[in-house]
Amino acid sequence: MSLPNQVIRRELHIAAQGSGRPADQTSSVTRVGDDYHGDTVTIAGPGKGHHDWREWPAFGGVQTERGQQSRIDETMRELVAAHRRGDDEIHLSGHSRGAANQILAAQILHHRGLICPDTGEQVRPPGVTVHSLNLADTVPEMGKGHMTVETAEGRRNVPYEHKDAAIPPNVLRVNNYVAGGEERLRFRDLPIQASSSTAVQTHIVPNAVHSDVGGTPGFQKDAGDLVVSHAVQSLGQQYPGQFGTGGVMAAGAYNAALRRQQQRQPAPGLVEQGIGLVTGTQQRQFPLTAQPLGFRDEDEESVVSGEH
Repeated sequence: MSLPNQVIRRELHIAAQGSGRPADQTSSVTRVGDDYHGDTVTIAGPGKGHHDWREWPAFGGVQTERGQQSRIDETMRELVAAHRRGDDEIHLSGHSRGAANQILAAQILHHRGLICPDTGEQVRPPGVTVHSLNLADTVPEMGKGHMTVETAEGRRNVPYEHKDAAIPPNVLRVNNYVAGGEERLRFRDLPIQASSSTAVQTHIVPNAVHSDVGGTPGFQKDAGDLVVSHAVQSLGQQYPGQFGTGGVMAAGAYNAALRRQQQRQPAPGLVEQGIGLVTGTQQRQFPLTAQPLGFRDEDEESVVSGEH
């Protein structure tokens, strides 16, 4: 039975995990997919799945962009299969390097179209629309401030601030969540650039570190819950009938979680603390358009504070 106002067409949501995260582990991006009424698949994070010995942790696969192409190939295979069964509405979500991979996938769809990685067949021409790109603390490569991008001239590696690192214009909406309490230099986040045709909303999760925003088990649960609730409710407003409300917290519970998060001190794990001590720290700088997560009106459940 279809839900009221549901679009009677199948769509695809692809969630890309962060470094070292298996496809079957719960995270912020997989939980967003849980509320999607279309098909949803998850791509394992770098350092999991061992597609290539160079991406094993011992060879730096968790910290670098190694293994990226195998993840892109997986994404394209899923999109090709979806297209062949009539699913052409695309939503991409990702955490950390998974988020960077989704940006690269969107750039490829813009410049090259949908190419089957196994046959080289162009299944859809350039300019394939990505309806939403949902990013959880994008960190393309730990500590280097560079990322791999696709351009009209081909693939290259550029600094974060380079114009070619921008979100391509085939992306309609970007919902971007960043860790307000992350200060480690090796976890420098990607500043989001986009054309005027793309609607971008950047939300700061107070006192959260990188893994909190990704919903990593063992880290601050409130931060992950806030990201999922806000993202699912925002997507439900942006695409009525296509997202459920299972991950949306009641306004009172959401506000209570936000108060707790605002009162917390950033709490990276022991390994993450060690990385900070070795590589140094620096407070993040956010664009003026970034908005801290705001409280919701408890008398009007449909309103997400900060967006009105």
